[in-house]
Amino acid sequence: MIRKCLCVTYFLRSQKGGIQAYLRYLKKELEKNNWEVDLLFLDDVIPVAVLRGRGWMAEIFRKFSPLQGIFDRQRIFATQSLLKKLAEALEKKIEIKKPDIVHVQDAYAGFAALPILQKNKIPLVVTNHGPIIREGEFGPLYRQFVESMEKTTYQNAKAIILVGKHLESYVLPKSSPRVPYFVIHNAIDIASFLAKSQKEYPGLVKNYILVVARLDPEKGVDIALKAFPKVIEKYPEFNLVIVGDGKLKKELKKLAAKLGIINRVHFLGWVLPNDVPSIYRKAKIIWITSKPLGNIQEPLPIVALESLASGKPIISSNTGGLAEVFCKGGGILIPSNNPELLSEATLKILNDDKLAKEVSQEAQKIAREYYGVNSWIQKVLEIYNSVLK
Repeated sequence: MIRKCLCVTYFLRSQKGGIQAYLRYLKKELEKNNWEVDLLFLDDVIPVAVLRGRGWMAEIFRKFSPLQGIFDRQRIFATQSLLKKLAEALEKKIEIKKPDIVHVQDAYAGFAALPILQKNKIPLVVTNHGPIIREGEFGPLYRQFVESMEKTTYQNAKAIILVGKHLESYVLPKSSPRVPYFVIHNAIDIASFLAKSQKEYPGLVKNYILVVARLDPEKGVDIALKAFPKVIEKYPEFNLVIVGDGKLKKELKKLAAKLGIINRVHFLGWVLPNDVPSIYRKAKIIWITSKPLGNIQEPLPIVALESLASGKPIISSNTGGLAEVFCKGGGILIPSNNPELLSEATLKILNDDKLAKEVSQEAQKIAREYYGVNSWIQKVLEIYNSVLK
């Protein structure tokens, strides 16, 4: 019997990030197990240009409004408007597809979906990928609005999936003891990743350290730039390759110029998912430099799992889900926000071929043992089957 799952998120299909990667893997693996899967993103409902326009208007309103409360009310109204559109699209999807289960990736989508799901007696599963707003990002009215949505979503779900154990302290106070939750770390298709890595990515420099990250504050790419000068003092032939884009791109390029390393830092921007594995393959070392920002800690980035699968030496910040991944080995953990320790750990690996080989071999072993998609999707299916009983 073919079951049907509708996956919904308030985030955008056009964005490049962990939720999008998670949904790609979820859809692919569920379909292998006789599930029919549909995805619904916010930009399937409202054009990206309109959403970006609303974002700019909100920023202008916030900048020039003398009262935070006015901005909060405006933001709540805008969010409610978007959620209404998402709910309308969801209802149409349900009428046509008649899913057995709806699996949302955030509390916004869960809140929009709940009235429709309750009316149609369709169970809701929620995956939490981390806090959806940063501490201090908005005023108290909007934060209360978001917290209310989260409580409503988590307390009415049939099951909650956390991508990292550290998220328990964020989600459980807003949930109910009667709602079961499960910590299921993200996963990747290792065989497919390694097959794609055999391709050649054109124009790559040689001897490079690799950073794959959105260019946003919590990813700590500035730490990578600050650590790099110490590395090229000892290894002047090295380059730093950065895959990703984001709002800090101009600022980071300015920092690289200020540090005198702009000619050795290569910003590749966004790269197609099928091309990323080949960039990992040629790297000498991989840096994961995420840092906590208020209540935001790196949940469990797909980048960490791809890094393990690539079999390269990894140096990672000891924060959030990264600490959960690399506590098993496969990489060197250092305190976040510390360029000095990052450069020291890098030089230690570059100076010791035996250590580099040991870390690399351990990385691939851990990827295969803990982060393959086969065991991951079986855990998800167990949850689906339990809520459908």
